[in-house]
Order: sequence, then structure tokens, then C-alpha cells
Amino acid sequence: MLRGLWSVLVSRKLAVWLLGVVTLMLAVGAFLPNPALLPPEYREKLKKENPIIYFLGEKYNSEKMAQGYVFGFIGVFLVVSTTACSVDRLLKWRGARPRAQVPDDVFRQRGYIAEGINPQEVRKKLDEFFQRLRMKTATVGDVLVGYRGVVGFWGSVFFHAILITALVGLVIYYLGGYRAMLVLTEGQSVHLSKDAFYYIEKEPLWGLPVPDAVVNLESVYTVYAPEDPWSAIDHVVTLRVTEIDKGTTKRQVIKINKPIRIGGKLFLLEAGGYSPMVIVSREGTPLFSGFVNLKEKAGRSDYFFTGPLRVDLMFYPDYYEKEGIPSTRTPQVKNPYFEVVLTEKGRFLKRKIIPLGGTVEAGQYRVHIPELRRWVMLKMVGEPGVGFFFWVSVLGIFAELVRFLDPDERIYVRLKPERLEVYPYSKYFTGLLKERVEAFLSSLKEAQQ
Repeated sequence: MLRGLWSVLVSRKLAVWLLGVVTLMLAVGAFLPNPALLPPEYREKLKKENPIIYFLGEKYNSEKMAQGYVFGFIGVFLVVSTTACSVDRLLKWRGARPRAQVPDDVFRQRGYIAEGINPQEVRKKLDEFFQRLRMKTATVGDVLVGYRGVVGFWGSVFFHAILITALVGLVIYYLGGYRAMLVLTEGQSVHLSKDAFYYIEKEPLWGLPVPDAVVNLESVYTVYAPEDPWSAIDHVVTLRVTEIDKGTTKRQVIKINKPIRIGGKLFLLEAGGYSPMVIVSREGTPLFSGFVNLKEKAGRSDYFFTGPLRVDLMFYPDYYEKEGIPSTRTPQVKNPYFEVVLTEKGRFLKRKIIPLGGTVEAGQYRVHIPELRRWVMLKMVGEPGVGFFFWVSVLGIFAELVRFLDPDERIYVRLKPERLEVYPYSKYFTGLLKERVEAFLSSLKEAQQ
């Protein structure tokens, strides 16, 4: 029973098959959305428009599969199996070293035979031949063995150790990585918590690590190229961060290629746009009052509902009309106007273009836009094990290179009176080694003539 279990653990075919299963699971999970992590409006839209995708995503998203027993079993089994394979290789190598024994089947294979030779001269030439091939020699009974590949073998063992470590690192990364989106409007303060994030793209199995901090968005501005007003050089975001556990408050500036750390967690600048203050009333009764983050069309367009009323907004930072069609000269706020479209239960009410501070009235409804701010989306990211996996993989490449630079090659020689028998073996380059043996024997015969 133990032998059967050991043969299963060291089975390469089974390990490769399980790796294929894991790859397929990850591929399927990567293409399926996780409805639980989608914003409510997106979740409802997906459920309504693509119920099959919603169902599959709910049941078979990557997080669900990673939490399942199958994925956990495969990951643990691969680590154990690779470890067992390494131990098995060590045990077999110890018993099959060239200095220890000559395999029984060596002399049943096709070899090379030279007749009518001088044993003393041949032995000297054999030593020179083995030196040229960078082979060490050992004598086992009446067999002279030239061998190489000891360093390559340990390179292979080291590669297996690296593979085990990399598998552990990948499991840690896959199960422990996280990506969460935080949306802030200028002037807004948020005490970070799981509920404060707009969208959690990926969460560790053991929970999202949220720093205990209050983040206030003080200002956002964009630097444009002098020669091209449409080309943004950089987006500069100033935050006021209070870390509760440390009792410290400081300003931090985050840019596109300049992330910051809050409570040890990395935050990236992901996206941004404009956020007008919109006040909606019906017959003088307030229905809605707040900032609306425009997320479509480069942060200049969006819509929202308040009761049965749908309000569509399109922002023109530098408004002008081209042949009667509203447009903007630049993305910079120089002449701000809004296109406002009002519909009620699918029935068109009114469309009007108003300046910042203007008002739209349609029947009982009144929409006023008194103020404009900016909004940004920050991404909190954590990729435990990625850097570790990268450097370990680099070491693995060097280990594999050592393995091929010093391959497992052996030449078994039986030297008898006036007769030489040569049996070459190479794990990777059999043809090349045979050519070298044939060339050696040819030169030997020529020297004997």
C-alpha cells in the first residue's frame, strides 16, 4: 500500500494532468465575473442582460474555485508531489551513481567494439578522451566508467526545490492577493473600511486588509503639454492622510506613475473625472442633492436616477458649437457647460445646454448645477509572493541552465586483451555523444594501423 501511495506521489503524468486542471480552472475563473464584488447597479444589469454569465460567475468565479476543496487539494498535492519527486531522484541517484554500480541493461544495448588493439595504448588514449569530454572516471569491477553530470544533477535538484518554492509562492499570491477601488470627490473624507470601497475586484480568502486611516481628497489638477492642450502630461492628486493607529496626519501626493503607501498598503491612481453638484427638486421638494461622478467618456458623461426621473449629463469643459453641434475645444475647464437630458419612465421631457451654475426646468422638475469638482479612483493593491516568485523563477532558470550545461552522460568501457567494448549513454544528447565515440574509435583504429 505504501509503495502504491509513493508511486502516485512521484507520478509525473499525474502531476502534469493536475497542472492542466489547475490551469483550466484559473482560465475559466479569470473570464467569469464575480457578481458579489460588482457594484449594485452593474450586478443588476449583468443579471438582467446576461443571466447565464451571471449564474456561471456566481458559481464558478476564481474566488469560489479557490475556496473550494478541489483547488486546495490540487495545490497541496502538487507541492507534496514535487517534494516526493525530488526525494525519489535523490534516492535513485545515490544508488545509481557511476562509482556505485553499472546498470544491468548497459551491455544489452548496442555498443561499439574495436578488435586488435593494444590495451596499454588504448587506456592512455581513453584517459585523454575522457579529459576532452570533461568526464571523471571510476572503475567498477572490470568496467571503466567515464561520467559527467554531477553538477547538472544538483542543478536539477535545486530546480525542483525552486519549483516547490515557486508553487508555494503562487498559492500565496493567488489566495492572498487583493485589488480594491476607492472613489473620492474633492473635499470628501473617508474612513477606510471594507464598505468604503467602491468595488473590490479581488479579496484574500482571509479577508481584505484595510489600513486604519482617514483619507481626504484635497485637490486634483492635470498638467497638459504646452503644444497640445489635449495631451495630459500628468495628473496630480493631493491627499490628506490620517493614520489612526500611528496618530499621524500628513499630505501625500499621488500621480499616475507615483503610488503612495497608506498604513503599509500600496495605492495607485487608477482613474478620474469631473464631478458636478446636482440639485433636483419637484414642485419645490428636494429629490436629490449631491456630487455626481461622471465616469463615462473620459470622466465627462454619466447618468443617474432619482425616483422615476433619469438625468443624463454631458460635460463640456471648454464649450463651443461647431456647425450647431456642442463640443469642447480642450479638456481644460475654461468655459464649462453641461448638456442635460431629462426623461421620466422612458418619456422624453427636455434637453438643454446650460453653463455651470445654470438651471433646467421641465414640467414639475427643476435641475440646478451650482458647483464643479474633480473625482479620482484609487486602487489598493497587494500581490504577496509576486516579487518572491519572480526572483525564485530567475534562480530556477539558472539552475536549469546548469542542468543542461552539465548533462547526465556516461561511457561504459570494457577493456579486454585486443578487444575494446564501448557503450555510451546520454540523457539529452545521445546522438552527439555517439558521434564523439565513433570519432574516437576511428582515430584509434587509424593509429593502430
